[in-house]
Amino acid sequence: DAHCEHIGVRDLNTDLLVATTRLLDHSAARNIGHFYSEEEFSLHGLAHLQGPILEIGRTCVDPAYRNGGTIAVLWGELAEVLNQGDYHYLMGCASIPMQDGG
Repeated sequence: DAHCEHIGVRDLNTDLLVATTRLLDHSAARNIGHFYSEEEFSLHGLAHLQGPILEIGRTCVDPAYRNGGTIAVLWGELAEVLNQGDYHYLMGCASIPMQDGG
């Protein structure tokens, strides 16, 4: 995470951090030699993409705040980062529990 930026959402009433996500841009990925998604998947098929890429990962929302509003605020902050950074692509991988069939 030392090479990543992070965004978060706080509950303004309690000051608790209730949602976070990690962001890794193409420059930082180049510095460390890969995107984190490349540890799980082959991204060779994306090598032709031109333009800045932002990887999102490790998104976490407190169970008590999984009502839609919190993730909407987090995605709104992500949209600001995407616009300000003039990124062309957003990517990432997600962990999906398989106990219920995925």
